[in-house]
Amino acid sequence: MKINSIYHSYFKLINGLIFGIVLLILTILNPVLAFRYDCRLYWELTHSLDSDGVFSLLNFKEALRGVLFSIFLYPSLKISQVFHWNELLTCRIYLIAIYSICFSWLLPLAYKSFLGKEFQSVRHGILGILLLIFWWEYFTLPLTDMIGMILLFTSFFLLHRKKRFYFFLSGICLYAAINMRLVYILSIPFYFIYLLLTIEGISNKIKSIGFAFIGFVIAVAPQWYVNHFNFNSNTWFVPTQASQATGGKSLLLMQLNWGLSIQKYETNTDTIYPTPEVKYLDASGVNLSGIHGNKDFISTSEYLDFVFHHPIIFKVYLKKLFNGFDITTPKAYLTGDIYQRSIVLRLLNYTIIFLGLTILLLRWKSMEKRNLLFIGMAGFLIAALVPTALEVRFFIPAQILIYFMVVSISKTDYSMAKKNGFLIIVLYLCFIGSANYLSNDTMHQIEFTQKN
Repeated sequence: MKINSIYHSYFKLINGLIFGIVLLILTILNPVLAFRYDCRLYWELTHSLDSDGVFSLLNFKEALRGVLFSIFLYPSLKISQVFHWNELLTCRIYLIAIYSICFSWLLPLAYKSFLGKEFQSVRHGILGILLLIFWWEYFTLPLTDMIGMILLFTSFFLLHRKKRFYFFLSGICLYAAINMRLVYILSIPFYFIYLLLTIEGISNKIKSIGFAFIGFVIAVAPQWYVNHFNFNSNTWFVPTQASQATGGKSLLLMQLNWGLSIQKYETNTDTIYPTPEVKYLDASGVNLSGIHGNKDFISTSEYLDFVFHHPIIFKVYLKKLFNGFDITTPKAYLTGDIYQRSIVLRLLNYTIIFLGLTILLLRWKSMEKRNLLFIGMAGFLIAALVPTALEVRFFIPAQILIYFMVVSISKTDYSMAKKNGFLIIVLYLCFIGSANYLSNDTMHQIEFTQKN
């Protein structure tokens, strides 16, 4: 009884420790001899910050990525150098520690702000289980997806604290999220409206906007400094067109060009598959690319004009929308036989998504406007990402909101669902069957098929 009482008193800390320990065990069981692809780039950029022996932002000379994530990783690099520890393992443990703290304190804050109720210990634990089942490796590798999502959520939900310091921190978190995941720039209008809906009184609204703006500008400073001196640019966002990797082209247009024929993209680290790039092609998309002459779009207006004149592209978008939610592995990179995916993991994912959407529909009319706005923002981000070369990690914010809905299920939800129990069961079976069919269909569209 005493142990149970202690657990419920300190459940956030205990659940965070358990979350971190499980991640550590999984890390030990899945060692990494070298960071690959995006992870390697981020780690090399972190190294570059003191490449001449002295820390300087001017050593950061890559315009494809924001500087703040490398600054975030830098302490782990210095710790490994000072104590002569393995760099990669130190970085992974550092990330585990950071994410365990975030899981203990920031996600419960987001949950409470979003749903208006305290995060109970069991529900907190269930959320941890879901994150470990579907995403565990993303918490142990230097990738921006998880930290970007956490910063984005935190920037919104800090506004509930209604103190100037938290408004200031909120602005910092918002820009940091944008710097790490450029697509989050689309969240700015939603953030502004959310702030106006959350803060009462015109005077308080003006003050909160002011302090959030100050925090935002301060967070901009490192990137602006790098842009000004290294890329001859005074922009506050990441100047991707200045990167050698893009060849002076717009990264957005490059993504739109790739995304027309690629309905899903993954990265492979094994030799079973012939290339690191795993592309799942779409027959309709490939045909549309042929109609356009298999050439690149030179502007967003040209792309939008093409979409307007070829509405069949929305069929491609619908398949890609599903693929963005179709988690087939909890690993960031594919290993082993990539042609075989766990049916159990997929069915569990479909069930969680169905439950989350069902609960959302049941509560739709009773939810606060600001939270509907937040859901709308997640939907808008999804819509913006669907035309690109889509990866499941792009939809992490929406997936987390679905998990929030699932772990918050109540007796009221159950009672409301029970009234239409037969219909919900039929819809569930149809959803599972359709999702499994679409997932298998996507697997069959893989660029290089398995050799018999």
